[in-house]
Amino acid sequence: MQKLDPELAPLQAYLGALGMTGKTDDAWFEGLEDPNLTAIKVVPIDSHDWDAKSNCLISMAKIGIAAITGKQSNLAEEGDLIL
Repeated sequence: MQKLDPELAPLQAYLGALGMTGKTDDAWFEGLEDPNLTAIKVVPIDSHDWDAKSNCLISMAKIGIAAITGKQSNLAEEGDLIL
């Protein structure tokens, strides 16, 4: 078995706390020691969010009504997220 990289210890603890290292993952990789497993750290510089006001079915109905009437419908709330 390969020795774990000490820099990955925080990631391993984080994934373990999220329950992302259980038996169900064995179909894809052999635990956190798997040499074929790669983690990528992403540090965003900004973020923008769209949050639907309604469920999918209602949103689709609003899109259909907008297509028929030619009037735009406000389907979501949007805004910048503070990181």
